[in-house]
Amino acid sequence: MTISDKPSITPQQQIEYDLLHDARAVHDTASLHFADFETGQVPSWVLATVTPGPNSGSATVPGASIKAETGELVVPQGAKAVLLKEGTWKTSVSASGHGRLATGTYSWSEPLEQDKRILPPEDFYSPFVHGGTILFQPTPGKSGIDQFGPVHLLFQEWGQYVAAASVFVKNHQQLFEADSKTGPAETNQLTAMLSNENKLIVTLAFRRLIEIERITPDLAAKQLANTKEHLRAILTYMMITDQKPSTDEPFVQVISSCLNSATNVDTIRPIAHGAFSAGLLHSADDGILSRSKTVLKQTKRRLKELGTPIEKEPHLILIFKMMDTDQRNTEQ
Repeated sequence: MTISDKPSITPQQQIEYDLLHDARAVHDTASLHFADFETGQVPSWVLATVTPGPNSGSATVPGASIKAETGELVVPQGAKAVLLKEGTWKTSVSASGHGRLATGTYSWSEPLEQDKRILPPEDFYSPFVHGGTILFQPTPGKSGIDQFGPVHLLFQEWGQYVAAASVFVKNHQQLFEADSKTGPAETNQLTAMLSNENKLIVTLAFRRLIEIERITPDLAAKQLANTKEHLRAILTYMMITDQKPSTDEPFVQVISSCLNSATNVDTIRPIAHGAFSAGLLHSADDGILSRSKTVLKQTKRRLKELGTPIEKEPHLILIFKMMDTDQRNTEQ
């Protein structure tokens, strides 16, 4: 039975959920590999909208009951509370092009207390509790979240890019494989993709150029300057989380330069979101966390220089608070 009904969401909690949704969507998009959604080298992904049930996210004690005569809660010995996840999903489009109206249900429970040294994205924001647009691979015979195979949360408006990007990557598979040849011709092809109108293709090409160390600070700066909103956040995330010592500092300098030339909060906000996602989802990595905070502190300084009324930016206030760079300490 459910012993703790799912509470109503306050405006402040909604701001936090929206922020965590975007942080996970940035992370999940930046780390998306279409090869993970194949069965026998055949694309088998499904893009769907998840709608949680009213009790999804509530705490439940299996086997618990209430004595009718006394109203006393009776809990079986050794029983522990679990988190309930239940709801429905509806397909928007699939790799096969069929099943556009296909729907499904889900229902499982997870231990509330789990010994995890590193929290997965699902623990920061769960579309199965709060809703969202996901890319997944149906996995017959599995239960719980495993029935969805790999799950990537996407920005809703980015769903339009998935089908074309999947076909494009399959047709240019040799450019995206980890052990593929990466000479000047391949580098030029990937660089040309940065001008593609499909933002998911741009994301995958940018990440591949980082992986093969063919992204120069000048190219990174140009790309960051020419993007906005979610794509700018994703590129910021990828530059901060890059692990190669030879490019760490130049990328932070690129982001800092972009912030210094920003003239309004709309161009600054996505960088803050990208840095927040990197720091939050990689909090166990001291290097990434340090770079994230460096960018966020520069963000605060630039906002102060522009005279931006921070009280009108609740998401940025929450970012600075959660990343321990409170906006009041702008001179840190």
